Amino acid sequence: MAQQWRRWGLKPDYMLSEFAHDDTGFSTYSKPILVLSVPKDEYAPESAVDWLGEQFINAEVDRRHLIPKELCIPNIGHFGLFRETFRESLWVMVAEWIETPN
Repeated sequence: MAQQWRRWGLKPDYMLSEFAHDDTGFSTYSKPILVLSVPKDEYAPESAVDWLGEQFINAEVDRRHLIPKELCIPNIGHFGLFRETFRESLWVMVAEWIETPN
């Protein structure tokens, strides 16, 4: 897995370099999708998340860059969304997005 991740990271089109675009599902996925990024994410910087969201060419993409200070919450980090700390903030935001008819 680590070697594959490295290989992808060295290519401008990341994992798409190893697959036909149609084989990934990105081009055929047509449901709404919420795409989130956070500042100081060393695994998925904002530009990489923008690129990834753009691969869903047939989906309605709701793209959000979450700024902790603006949301009055602590720094989020790459895996932070899943931390209990964000139960009353980010979890609620995501749940509301899921429950809203698109």
